[in-house]
Amino acid sequence: MFGLLNPVLDDTSGVLKLYFTLSTGAVVLFINLLAQIRTGKIALTLPLALSIFSFGGASVLCFRVLWGLVRYRQILVHAIATEQTPDSVKKAMDAWNKRATRHLIWLQVLFLAGMVFGGLFVVAILCAR
Repeated sequence: MFGLLNPVLDDTSGVLKLYFTLSTGAVVLFINLLAQIRTGKIALTLPLALSIFSFGGASVLCFRVLWGLVRYRQILVHAIATEQTPDSVKKAMDAWNKRATRHLIWLQVLFLAGMVFGGLFVVAILCAR
């Protein structure tokens, strides 16, 4: 059973690592852009700042979910090692799943918000020229 679950967990962590990489890369890039903007126009800086905070929040949540995958594997290994009953394992898995689902929803919302605010920044730059 654990052999079947392991590739799924590995694929899931790969997707989360991609989210994490994109989010942190966007934060670094947008902070650099914000530092280089010479104008004080709020129409240019506000979308960029909101995008930075959105991608930063997505990065933090992504890291929490990645850490949660470690906890998920701990639950499985502990259940196998101590021969727990299926009901106690299910209870632990359900509690983990509830937290992870909430974090993943917010991760997607913040990531999409970062993309939208980044797009608004591009539109503001194009309109300002």
